[in-house]
Amino acid sequence: MIPEPAAGPATATAGPRRRRGPVVLAALLALAGLGWSGLLLWAPSTADVRAGSTAFAGGTEVVTVPEYGLRGTHIVDYRYGADLAVTVPVRNDGPLPVTVTSAATGAGVMPLLEVRAVDGLPLALAPGEEGSLVLRAVLANCAYYHEREVQNVDGLVLGVDVAVGPLARSTTQTVPLDRPLLVRSPMLMSCPERTIDRQANNRSDAL
Repeated sequence: MIPEPAAGPATATAGPRRRRGPVVLAALLALAGLGWSGLLLWAPSTADVRAGSTAFAGGTEVVTVPEYGLRGTHIVDYRYGADLAVTVPVRNDGPLPVTVTSAATGAGVMPLLEVRAVDGLPLALAPGEEGSLVLRAVLANCAYYHEREVQNVDGLVLGVDVAVGPLARSTTQTVPLDRPLLVRSPMLMSCPERTIDRQANNRSDAL
């Protein structure tokens, strides 16, 4: 009696095993893709940039009054056309590397303190790292304000890229300053652009 070849059963089971390998690999790749997509979606919510103590330099005086307001206030002496450099330390308190790509005061159209440039951008910060931004501003646009108006700048609106490996997701974060900036509109004689006709200049016209 001739025995049956032993290779038959092994050959019969090899096909399904070979087919199962690509299926498992595809499933793992799909799970990895879902995980990566979820990480990219989650990354912007981890942005946590904080501002340190503000410093000032330039052609006008800034007086800090700790008793004025909840956190105290930096009061800017409005001198028409004077420049003011506002240095703001920023720290990355989040778990991922970030890059600050833009900074603005959010003061609206024709502000009394008009930021015309920002030094230090883009600012890359690893977790726990600190750097500085310098806002180059000019005291301007008083013609659009009457004598009793004030402008408050409570914080900075930062554009932030959050890094996830080689990729990044962009978000916007409003960061409170250590103390708000208060800019008081000057009297008529201190604003050469202003006229006695208060309807002559309207900020909405600049939109």
